[in-house]
Amino acid sequence: YARLSEAVEPELNQGKAVQWLETLEQEHDNLRSAIEWSLENQPENALRIVGAIHYFWLRRGYLSEGSKWTKQALEKNGERADPKLRASAYFGIGLFTRRQGDSEAAELCLQESLRLARETGNKRLISTSLVSLALVKMDQGDPTQGKAAAEESLTIARELNDRRISSLALNSLGEIVRTQKDYEAARRFYEEALTIAKDESAKYLIPTYIINLAAVACLLEDYRTARLYSLEYLKLSEELEDKIRIGHALN
Repeated sequence: YARLSEAVEPELNQGKAVQWLETLEQEHDNLRSAIEWSLENQPENALRIVGAIHYFWLRRGYLSEGSKWTKQALEKNGERADPKLRASAYFGIGLFTRRQGDSEAAELCLQESLRLARETGNKRLISTSLVSLALVKMDQGDPTQGKAAAEESLTIARELNDRRISSLALNSLGEIVRTQKDYEAARRFYEEALTIAKDESAKYLIPTYIINLAAVACLLEDYRTARLYSLEYLKLSEELEDKIRIGHALN
């Protein structure tokens, strides 16, 4: 199950993410058993699993469960564990706690993920950690630091020619300028992010950018466009069986 999780991890960010999310859903009880057994017998395997499937837990709404297993795996392994595995685990908890509204805990975990990613030279994780930190700083009312983190992420992603992470960074910049009421700039960032996601067949990212375009259209009082985007977001969220996004769409 550790091998399965690591094989699936990159697929969760590709065009067939929906199928792989369903595979993990079908295997979820077995994954739980594998983690529970590994915590007592092979702790590193537990850390391998939780670090690889955080996007599954995030997109299917298993936030509390994901946090619980990941924290237990980190505690069992301690600081002597592989820093690459620890970095991924802290990144996962950062995603869960931000979604649950605990920006302080999210920042601590993402900063640790970023520190370990820099230590190991994992540029992709550096870039994705910075994207999430940018949104956390925005949540905390610090758009200046948020913008700096998003811009550094975008620079690294472009150096790597990683268009998926570039789109995430552009979306973060859109979120930040939206809080500053620069709605036209926000719309441009979201549109660029959406174009990249469509070009890269990153289906799971498309709903995020669409609902942000709906929000900015609403703020620009273009309610017809906002409604169309919201309905498109709802349809895509239902296809992905993403419970949290379905709630956002209805809201």
